[in-house]
Amino acid sequence: MKTKFMELTDDEAAIFGAAVELTKAQVLQAISIVSAVTGRDAEELDASLVGAVVQTLAANQSALVMSRRDFTG
Repeated sequence: MKTKFMELTDDEAAIFGAAVELTKAQVLQAISIVSAVTGRDAEELDASLVGAVVQTLAANQSALVMSRRDFTG
């Protein structure tokens, strides 16, 4: 069975790339936050705690984007 991959337009690829970079930044920020709060090095952090902080950062980013959209119409 052959699988056909979806081809992305340049705009879609740019958006996808930006989303990947944002995710990387959120993970690094979450590691920094959890490390500062717990006093542990990045290698000693609990992945589930970092994941929860990443989810919070993503939710905050999403809320910010949505609120800006409400004001700009």
